[in-house]
Amino acid sequence: GVVGRAGVEVRRGPQGRLFGRNTIGGAIRYNTKGPSVSSFDARITGRVGSFDRYEVMGSVNVPLGGFAALRVTGGHLERDGFVRIATTGDKAGASRTDLVRAQVRIEPTPSLYMEASGQYSEFRLDGIPYTVPGPLTPVAPRPGGSPTVPYVYNTTVAPARGLPLYTNAYASACYYCQPGTDYPEFSDVRYENALIRAGWTFAPGLELKSITGWQSTFTRRSSDQDST
Repeated sequence: GVVGRAGVEVRRGPQGRLFGRNTIGGAIRYNTKGPSVSSFDARITGRVGSFDRYEVMGSVNVPLGGFAALRVTGGHLERDGFVRIATTGDKAGASRTDLVRAQVRIEPTPSLYMEASGQYSEFRLDGIPYTVPGPLTPVAPRPGGSPTVPYVYNTTVAPARGLPLYTNAYASACYYCQPGTDYPEFSDVRYENALIRAGWTFAPGLELKSITGWQSTFTRRSSDQDST
């Protein structure tokens, strides 16, 4: 792609090439905006909304000596919960996201370049937002049909483990509310990556490119979506 340009590519259907080979319904590729050695650029955007939602995103691109550039991007997104928990009075669905990315590009000659970047992001969700529709009373499977999860749970899983049964007492009593649970619910995701790319155009239309990358993802989640 063009240096400094951002965009989204949508590739429909299963991909038979190396890129997206294991996808079922296609692939979506995000190209973030890269550093530009030709001009200075800075911007900041914000957004506010219901449930104390606010977002701040910003970036700055600084040319260095006419042959290099540094680009830094950061953001903070936050929102309060919106599904009432009947047992505690709190609200589920509060979220917070923090992210930062730094990119460096060096172009010693028009035919040679090197890019290095690093990124860190963290997402936290306090309380899993959901509602539990009724009825939850288990029903035996139809002849030749497969048993439902509540039926198997009440007849096999719960009796063997001494767990409470599915009943309509666990159904939500209103929209945007849930019975609640004494089990802590959350989702915590942290992501880090580092990338080094280098390219050399040694002949018209021919480029030798090297790509080296590393990434790490940490996910921790706890949920009780039937409130039992």
